Amino acid sequence: MYAEWSARGAQFLTPPKRHQYETRCYIRDPDGYLIEVGQTTDPQGDWSPAHWPSLPRDDVNQLS
Repeated sequence: MYAEWSARGAQFLTPPKRHQYETRCYIRDPDGYLIEVGQTTDPQGDWSPAHWPSLPRDDVNQLS
């Protein structure tokens, strides 16, 4: 995505930086708002660290 958007004229504030659970970079939109662009790097697709507490499914549904 970084290469594609850059080729279209996007000016990123940072290059993509790989973290433990995702690759992330930042860009500003034409109105000046900061946009964080991230993609999970966890092959399981579960980017939350194991030490984060998990909620029972019923509690998660009540959050939305």
